[in-house]
Amino acid sequence: MLRRLLPLMAALAVTFAPALQVGATQRAQASVTTITWWCFNDPAWVAANKAILVQFEKAHPEIKVDLQPYPYPILISKLLTAYATHTQPDVAQMFGTWVTSYAKAGQLSPVPNSIMSTAQIEKTYWSPSLGAYKWNGQYYGLPHEYNLENGGLLINTQIWKQAGLGAFPRTWAELTADAKKLARYDSHGNITRAGIGTLDPGDDSVFMPFSMTLQQGGTYFAKDGVHFDLTSPAMMRAITAYADWYIKDKVASYAIDQNPNSFGQGRLAVAFDGPWSISTIKTSFPKMQFAYVPFPSFTSSPPYFAAESGWGEVVSKGSKYQQADWTFFQFLSEKSIDRLWTMTTAAVPARRDLFDDPQYLAALPGVRTSFQVLRYGHWIGNLQNRDQFFNNMDKCVYSIELHQSNISSAMSNCQSVENKMVDQYVNNF
Repeated sequence: MLRRLLPLMAALAVTFAPALQVGATQRAQASVTTITWWCFNDPAWVAANKAILVQFEKAHPEIKVDLQPYPYPILISKLLTAYATHTQPDVAQMFGTWVTSYAKAGQLSPVPNSIMSTAQIEKTYWSPSLGAYKWNGQYYGLPHEYNLENGGLLINTQIWKQAGLGAFPRTWAELTADAKKLARYDSHGNITRAGIGTLDPGDDSVFMPFSMTLQQGGTYFAKDGVHFDLTSPAMMRAITAYADWYIKDKVASYAIDQNPNSFGQGRLAVAFDGPWSISTIKTSFPKMQFAYVPFPSFTSSPPYFAAESGWGEVVSKGSKYQQADWTFFQFLSEKSIDRLWTMTTAAVPARRDLFDDPQYLAALPGVRTSFQVLRYGHWIGNLQNRDQFFNNMDKCVYSIELHQSNISSAMSNCQSVENKMVDQYVNNF
């Protein structure tokens, strides 16, 4: 009987084997959880995120991550719309300053203690990097990046030597004097080469006077810590000295600042910007010789500066896949992954234990200058609507630089506009 059944059983096995394999594949596919991850579409960001996903999906085959990159302005609008309509991604890579409003609106899940306690978080990361991730005593995400725009100067060393200059400036007075020697003009007195300027005027018109105010021991917040005081003596001194480069000393040019290639083209001798600019210049102008050196303090105090909370991840409260989300989030928060992400994007690490990291500095030696000032950073504070605040203040500073309004009226008007924004935003939430 058994002998007669064996051929039949063999035939049945051949017949049903494909079906069994399909069934096993379907069960395996059914056990895979797919989560979405939105991010900024900068090529370096995408490269870093893809490299991370290769490692993550190898370590966690049960989770597939659908990476969806978007241009910066589109990412901002998509996040706002998605959270309002409950179509949000499972995990989002947000610029840290945005996080507070989403946490305040109850749209994010707080970081579980099982991943990292509040005490561990505050021990692991630099304080300015964390500021915007915290709401009502809880953290709603973790940063990769210590975002700083101040603290360093890009110097065209060829132009510097041609001007007969030696040591790099160590005081504000020396910096201004050097800028005067570096600036060049046409026969009508128009600047053809600025002695100093910025590659990112939209941000630096805020960061520069804020940092100069902090270096005087002042603040740009009103006594309630919510509204702004942009007409204090410290702020007015900061704005005046900053504007002097454009108006009185005539060593900086609004028009030259507007061209992001001015430094690489030799039309800007010294540029104040964050360390992100190092890789940009090297990529766009590979033959250019330049140095990245410390930015002098406005006063005799240390070079304190205002910093936003940089890029990192958050988990959406409305996600159906919280366990998979937090598994992925935890992986993203590992030291080796933070190192990989910041090295690939040329960002400054938010983790304290990556300070002067040998691997990082071997890949990006120019960022050593930024590492030396991290301890002087102050979280910029809750601006309520970050982009609206920056846009308002940019217009104010530009009107001064372009001689369209005097400093007193411009700052008074700016303070009024910003505080109306605060009232509207606070009342809506």
